[in-house]
Amino acid sequence: MNKTMLIAEIVSRFENHPIIFTTGYASRIAFGLRPSSPNHFYMLGSMGMASAVGRGVASRLGTSARYPVIVDGDGAVLMGLHCLLLEREAPSAILHIVANDSTYASTGGQQVPASIDAICDLARAAGYGFVKELHMASSTFAESLPAAVSAVLGGNSALLNCHVDPGPSPLVRVDLPLPDIAMQFKAFVDDQSGRNTSGTKSLRAG
Repeated sequence: MNKTMLIAEIVSRFENHPIIFTTGYASRIAFGLRPSSPNHFYMLGSMGMASAVGRGVASRLGTSARYPVIVDGDGAVLMGLHCLLLEREAPSAILHIVANDSTYASTGGQQVPASIDAICDLARAAGYGFVKELHMASSTFAESLPAAVSAVLGGNSALLNCHVDPGPSPLVRVDLPLPDIAMQFKAFVDDQSGRNTSGTKSLRAG
């Protein structure tokens, strides 16, 4: 499985959840798959902060049933390690998915430092309730997702470190004005926070 395939599966499975995409290829891939989706927030030019935004969204939603999904990169996680530690200060029901292709893809494919091998250990040390390493050649995202979703629905944070191939470069860039991205995402989150129960597809996502 490559990064594009993983993001396509996430976008399809979690269309009723807020999804925060890290800067770079993750945002561009998601935008290319479903332009202007109101549940998508693109972290343009802000590397390493996706999970912090996700925790803010979780606090706004106020229930684990409508948990946010964070699509991060391995390099972005290392850039914002302090965001993992927010689990100590503000534990949240979030599903944190790392598309780990071992490269800084959008800046030329440079190798990410070997410390990416410690992402799961760092997440456990930070207090994540569920952490799993996925080598996509031997296991599938769909097989591992139910346990992670179950943990989140129980009020815990979950991190899946998904080792994927880089895949093709996205052909499009996010061309929405930043205020428009913020406004449509806020409207989606406000709508979700006003509901007492999540949609049936949300509960089936795992």
